[in-house]
This record gives sequence, C-alpha cells and structure tokens, in this order.
Amino acid sequence: MFKKLIFTLFVISIVSCGSKPRVNLSEVEGGLKPSAQHEVIAKEVAGLLESTSYKKVQLNDSISKIVFDNLIKSLDQGKNYLLQSDIDEFQQYRNSIAQDFRNGDLSAPFHIFNVYSKRYLERMQYALKQVDVKQDFTIDESYLPSREKLGWFKNTAEADTQWKHRVKYDLLNLEMTTVKKTDSTETKQKEILRKRYNNLISQGKKINSNDAFQVIMTSLTDAVDPHTSYFNPSFAQAFNEGMANTFEGIGARLTIDNEMVTISEIIPGGPIFKDKSLAIDDKIVGVAQGKDGEFEDIIGWRLDAAVAKIKGPAGTIVRLKILPAGQPVGSHPKIVSLTRERIVVAEESAKKEILTVKGADGKNYRVGVINIPKFYMDFEAYRKRDPNYKSTTRDVRLLLDTLKQEKVDAVLIDLRFNGGGSLPEAIDLTGLFIDKGPVVQVRDVRNTIDVEEDRNAGVSWDGPLGVMINRFSASASEIFAGAIQDYGRGVILGSQSYGKGTVQSAVDMARVISPTSKLLLKAQNEKDPDTPNGAPEYGQINITLGKFYRVNGSSTQHKGVSQM
Repeated sequence: MFKKLIFTLFVISIVSCGSKPRVNLSEVEGGLKPSAQHEVIAKEVAGLLESTSYKKVQLNDSISKIVFDNLIKSLDQGKNYLLQSDIDEFQQYRNSIAQDFRNGDLSAPFHIFNVYSKRYLERMQYALKQVDVKQDFTIDESYLPSREKLGWFKNTAEADTQWKHRVKYDLLNLEMTTVKKTDSTETKQKEILRKRYNNLISQGKKINSNDAFQVIMTSLTDAVDPHTSYFNPSFAQAFNEGMANTFEGIGARLTIDNEMVTISEIIPGGPIFKDKSLAIDDKIVGVAQGKDGEFEDIIGWRLDAAVAKIKGPAGTIVRLKILPAGQPVGSHPKIVSLTRERIVVAEESAKKEILTVKGADGKNYRVGVINIPKFYMDFEAYRKRDPNYKSTTRDVRLLLDTLKQEKVDAVLIDLRFNGGGSLPEAIDLTGLFIDKGPVVQVRDVRNTIDVEEDRNAGVSWDGPLGVMINRFSASASEIFAGAIQDYGRGVILGSQSYGKGTVQSAVDMARVISPTSKLLLKAQNEKDPDTPNGAPEYGQINITLGKFYRVNGSSTQHKGVSQM
C-alpha cells in the first residue's frame, strides 16, 4: 500500500563516535565484501529510518541487539550450520552493529555472513561425502530437522553427527516414497540425493555481495518496522512489477534445471505464446540483444542474472539459443528471435464469476462474485499517460458493467487473502460503490491529518453489496472494507481481517543519495552489471510514513475489520 510523497525527504546522516574498527573481511577465505554503493545506501537508509520514518527510531544499543538477532536468525534459524565458537566471536558486534550503518560500515555484518557461508558449504560438502556411506536402518536413532530450541553446535564433531543423521534421514525419506523397488533402487536414491546436494553447493557458491547486502539490510529494517523494507535493484523491479501486474519481456516463467535456464510456464498472450516455436522444458543456453548482438553463454548463471538479460523494454528484440526439451546437452541449439512486449499477469488480476444462491425465501438469486487478489496499479504506465494502464479499479469497473448486463441480483467483493497494495486504488475502488466523500484519513510523520477522498460523483454499482474478508486480508483491503462498512454501503462477511494500519511509500534511493555520492560511485564504476533494465539503480526503500484511520476515526492496527 503506497502513497505519493508530498514533501521533500531530508536525510540526516549521523556520524557515530567511538565505533569499532572495521573488520578485515579477508580473514574468511573467499569472503564477500560490500561495494562502495552498498556502503552509501546503508548510510542513507539509516538516516531515513532515524529522521524520516513514522517511528523515527534511533539506532542505539537496543536496536543493535535486534538487528544482530535478526541477522543470525535469517541465516541459520534452525541452528544447523554455525558453531557456538562462531556465535561467541560474533558477540563483539551485538551492541554496535546498528550504529555502524550510520557510517556505512558493513564490515561486521558481512563478516557474519561470510562465516555462515563458509559453514554452509562445509556442511553441504560433508553431507555429499556421506551419501556413499553404507547405512544401517536397523539402529534406533533420531534426527531433529530444526534445532531452533537447542544450543549451537559445540564443535565440528557434533555438527558431523547431526549431518550424518541428516543424510540418513533424507535417504530414508526417499526409500519410503519409492513405490516400486528394484535391485537398482538404492543406487538411484543416492543419485537423487547426490544431485540435490551438488545443486545446493552450486547455488551456495553463486551467492554474491548483493545477496548478502539484501539479507543484511532486511535485518536492519525489520528491527525498526516490520513493514519497512529495502529492496536491491532486482528485488525492487520484481516488487514494482507485482504492484503493476505487468512486466516487459518474452512472456515466460523461468527456472534453473541442471545449471540451465528452463522454461517452466508460458504466459498466454505473450511473445512466446504467439510465436509457438518454444515449449515447456526448453532450455535457454544463450542470449543476444537486438538483431546483431553477440550471444552470451548463460549456462551455469544465476537465474536472476540470466533473467536480467532476457527481459527488456517492450519493442526491443532478444535472440535466444534454445536447446529443445529432451535434447542432450551437446545438441545443436536453434535460434529464436522474439520482440519483447508488456505482459499482463492475468491470474493476479480481478476476475468474476456468477453463482446461483437460494435465499431464505426459497428463491434463487444470481450473485456476481469479483475476486481481487491484490490492489494493483501500473504507476509507470499511468505517469506516461498510457490510456490503457492497468489498475484494480479500471478492471473492476469493467467487470461491474458486465455483471449489470448479465442482470445479477447482488455483488460480492472477495478480498480473502488480499494482503493490500496501492492506497490510491483502495480509495478509487471505494468510489465505485459510494457517491463521493472521505474514504480514509492518513496521519503523517509531522502529525498532520490528510483526508483522502473519492471526489467522483456517481457509482458503478448501487445494488446489494457484500465484502468477504479473512485473517489474511490486510492494509488496502481493510481500508476498502472499513469504508464500505462505515458508509453502511454493504455487509462485511467472513472473519476478522489482519490489522495493518500503516502506510508505506516506495522511494527510489536515487532520490535521497546526494549528487556528490552518485558522482563518486560512477567514477568508481560501481554500477552493478546485473542490474535489470529499468530497475532502480540504487534500489528502493518501502518506508512507513504514516498511519491510516477509518472514516469513523478508528484504527485498524491490530484490530482489523470485522462483522458488526
């Protein structure tokens, strides 16, 4: 749920005094290091959290403890990798890790991440060796997959014991799920498990500093506010595409299979769907830009890096080297040229159905049910004045027109499992059912109350109306449901909603990073080569800037919306 910023963000970067010296990240062989861009972003985000966010929480010792615990938990919640000696060594950062963000000093969290990565690969490599060890399933042994409530491993020997049992547990699961057993069953099961561990090792080795930075920044923002998040460029683009319910590309969902990018789903209406030359399980082994660009081999690449090459602006050409499904790796690939398009994600858009329901009077009634999975809006297309921009309200208005033509007796808006989305869309959608008037009140960081209204007279549906919610209906869903209830416009059905009463704004970090810092980063060539086309160069922060209240003045925070 987002609201446009209506005031300038003034970011105060506070220099902490007496902080610990930076950690030598070369101490862990092959360790990842933060880039200069990461350090600048961390410093600016810290300033936003302390000076601009709704809570304005100071990054002190108390917050440091939470950041520290968040980071450890996000890395090894099940306590399956790190040793007690690692945790003891990390304790020196427990009371200062948050304050270090003010200076852009990420050496401590990167050190923690590097140690975890080292332990992870050690455990995976040890497990791989254990696959070929002869197992005795007649021995009475136990294995606990999650050790969250236990202590950390005292030493490597204790970790080895846990992972011996883990391998045995995995083999036993494969044994129990095998219906038809033959003489070669055990060999096949070990091949499956060996492939699984090798894949985990391969993916572990591909983790880069951007991955580490994302985890580290999440540990910081979650410590301040569960609804404030920093997204790196790739994550920001994915989030914004989700909000828009559209993306620009070839119209396929991709996965990694045996180190190769594989087509797992073809989206109806997209370039691949229209071209008919590609199929599910085809492998993409090379990518070239335009009609004459050189091919890049993408076998073994991370999925996000490959996707960044395949996606691109609508109207541009991408050429793909394709290994058809079922063909061996050494086969000669075919070349497919596609023109990228803007793709609409239909399954995440509002949709309708008509149900026949018998009333208490014994009569049959036709009820038009409109399911809204989320409150989406293509802000970029809207800013470009695209007359066909995608939005929840536009889609629902068309659905209501169709339902009226089909002469339904009532309309039910299904918001179950709708976690929210665009605040303007919640307001505009409400306007389809009320004549005009206030929809929600927003109190910002300066304690100013802004009343958001539907200013368009008239309604799209004035008949019987119901709104279905459940425990997973949140944010924008609660604004809409609350307004419908406060106006007495419809009845609320289902269970109590989630209870999220805060407003977030999506802020491109390029707006808050100083021009001087940008020049220095460009001089150092700090732009990430894997940043997707069109993604925010420095990432994006979705930051809590206000709290919303219903028309009747009450808050949904923790209370939610419920039947009356």
